[in-house]
Amino acid sequence: MTAALQLRHWSSPADPSARAVELLPGSAEGKSLSVALGRLARGIEGAAFLIVRVDWFDCTEIHEAVNTLQRTTCDTRLCLAGTRSALEALGSDPLDRDRVGWMLDDIDATTPWSEIASERIEAIRFSPDFVSRAGRNLRLGLVLEAMLLLARDLGLCALGSHEVPGGSGATRRAEFDYMPLPAARSMPPAVARDGPLKASRGSHAVTRGQ
Repeated sequence: MTAALQLRHWSSPADPSARAVELLPGSAEGKSLSVALGRLARGIEGAAFLIVRVDWFDCTEIHEAVNTLQRTTCDTRLCLAGTRSALEALGSDPLDRDRVGWMLDDIDATTPWSEIASERIEAIRFSPDFVSRAGRNLRLGLVLEAMLLLARDLGLCALGSHEVPGGSGATRRAEFDYMPLPAARSMPPAVARDGPLKASRGSHAVTRGQ
């Protein structure tokens, strides 16, 4: 069972049947990440990807968890999320790109665009606070719009939030590829493999459809 694991579910505004899952803080408390992912693997078949924040665990634990997940029958892609420095601490190229990808997390107006364009990054997630402020400030709204256009041009999957109050002229909720589902609507994902996530940088990358 995965009932004890704390999860957040994500859905594509363009295709609500396309889902992703995120393991939240505290889910692996009292157990290793390997055990948590081993249990979760039995309940997320069909999800486009599984998000895990790397700064909650040390490198050794992450590598052990990846090995555990790869020994299961689950073919959901693991998306390791964090800042550039946290991701780079994992090593130059230590993980199987066929099963594991990197998500640049907590994107805001101060994030260098070179980090977004890094070859290893295949998905980005915007800070909810930045999205909220961008919905109230025209200049920040234009920055957010430009970042979304850059992500689209690079073939990256962009995750956002519901913090834009009604959406401004420059920032509309539909611009994000994935949005978090409210807790009451969260449910085990059932995702078609030929959904909106397709590779543009490589045959196995978590990227938006073109």
